[in-house]
Amino acid sequence: MKKLIFTLAALLSLMSTSYSQQIQLSSTYNYNKFIINPALTGIYKRPQLFLVHRNQYTAMPGNPVTSALTVESALKNDKIGLGGMLYSDALGITNTIGAKFSYAYKLKLNTDACLGLGLGVGVNRLGINFSSAEVIDQGDLAIYNFNAMNKVTFDAVGGANFSWRKLNVGFAIPNLINTKAKFHKNDSLISSSSYFTYARNIAANLSYDFTLTNDGRHSLSPSVLFKRDLVKKTTKPVTGNKDNSLPWQLDVNVMYDYMKKYWVGAAYRTDYGVIAQVGAKLFDQLTVGYAYDFHTNKAWSGSTLVGQTHEIILGYEFGKKIADLTKQVNKLDTTVQEVVKKTDELDSTLRDTKKKMEKMNNELRKRDDDNFQNLKKELDKTNADLEELRKMVNKNGSTYNLNRIYFKTDKSDLLPGSMDELDELLSVLNKYPNMSIKIMGHTDSRNSESYNQKLSEKRAKAVYDYLVAKGISADRLEYAGYGKKYPIADNTNETGMQLNRRVQVKVTKF
Repeated sequence: MKKLIFTLAALLSLMSTSYSQQIQLSSTYNYNKFIINPALTGIYKRPQLFLVHRNQYTAMPGNPVTSALTVESALKNDKIGLGGMLYSDALGITNTIGAKFSYAYKLKLNTDACLGLGLGVGVNRLGINFSSAEVIDQGDLAIYNFNAMNKVTFDAVGGANFSWRKLNVGFAIPNLINTKAKFHKNDSLISSSSYFTYARNIAANLSYDFTLTNDGRHSLSPSVLFKRDLVKKTTKPVTGNKDNSLPWQLDVNVMYDYMKKYWVGAAYRTDYGVIAQVGAKLFDQLTVGYAYDFHTNKAWSGSTLVGQTHEIILGYEFGKKIADLTKQVNKLDTTVQEVVKKTDELDSTLRDTKKKMEKMNNELRKRDDDNFQNLKKELDKTNADLEELRKMVNKNGSTYNLNRIYFKTDKSDLLPGSMDELDELLSVLNKYPNMSIKIMGHTDSRNSESYNQKLSEKRAKAVYDYLVAKGISADRLEYAGYGKKYPIADNTNETGMQLNRRVQVKVTKF
């Protein structure tokens, strides 16, 4: 009888003083980060569902077994995150079943920085099944007087997370309300009541994503997770905690990512061991992951009683195709808006020009015959400017021949007769400062291909140099020579060859 009572008290004491039995231990939390901090709920934006199963110390009777089903998503343009979790955590003759709901709000501080605040609330049912207990004295009648005990408690967790570019720093406080599960005495078998306390903890997370290559295919993500009790114990120290200090645990994790589809990682957990894990995303929506724990604790060294620890995770990402389609629609919508904006600008210019023309027509009617010719010239010039504007806008990218550009024979020296047309081109470029052009030189078929190529390029550069010397920015100009590649007439007669010896201008930007 006394052994049974002592066992119950020791079990509750162990569970109350060890955070690893109160907070579900996980080696794959990097796949599903909101389980360690509610402020990270919805950081992956699209709805996700995960199923996790962990089987720890498989060779030990009553070994810890944890299973969880989680779902989360982002809402309201990713400003709000919602998540939920159902879980079962079995240890010996105890079993905890719970549900938790998480809410996160993300406050954008600037272009690169964001602060997330999260709150989780839940309910736990802690059960103790004495019928599963293995005792030495099977004849002790006290065993049969113990029925299964079940206690329901409420739970809360608060957290915050700061992100700046690829850096994440946060903390959470599980068991925020520090509730107790009280097991009353059973008739005269237990002299006093026993308690199980959900100790308040802190879990601090730090991570950074390093991009290893320019194409973004390879990346490395180191992270640290620190956990510690915040409630100071008043009972005597338990085994493994000789100085009665507050328990703590540190995870140091490194994950390598290839193409956001394949992962491999390793972690070290203090007073526990080393963890190896692999994962992959299949069909862009299904995530599969596995973790194996190598126990290196000195207390287990050489022991075969502990066994292995395995953890698997399965996840499904909803709305992937819808998200891609939405991105394409948004891109198309942006293009349409840009076209509409340019069209509106052109319409505005045409309306302004029309008003000027109407005003000038009205003035023409009022003036005498002596000024009529001057006004008519001004009106003709305005009409020519309008027509030129229409051509530049509607034929952006078209090619224009400069028919009055003359060079010395087999040379790239400009002759004086070329200046009139070059000055006209200069006037257009000065009038439209946003216009950019490409100058292209061509030759007839005489001489070799390499000779013609060099000659055409030099002639195009001669026009380029003239415009630059007259104050046109080199950023608005480019030149190229094409030799005899693109004839526009027959090279078998002098007339055709003369037409092929030409300089062209192509509007590249307006």
